[in-house]
Amino acid sequence: VLSQHSTDPRLGQQGIELLKAGRPAKDVLEEIKRKAGKLTWRQLAVVDKNGNVAHYTGEDCGPARGAAETRAR
Repeated sequence: VLSQHSTDPRLGQQGIELLKAGRPAKDVLEEIKRKAGKLTWRQLAVVDKNGNVAHYTGEDCGPARGAAETRAR
């Protein structure tokens, strides 16, 4: 679980707990977004035990932002 730009370490801890419970990356990210509220200054990424990736970049993160993903084999 990654939180950058305007970080909040609590988001990472929440994500780790959800991953430990066996939740997939997409669900973990959606749960973090739902609970955290305003995330316009955040970038978040989650990789689960199966290599699935989910990411989010808030609209206030500035012009130098982006994301790319691939699945590990």
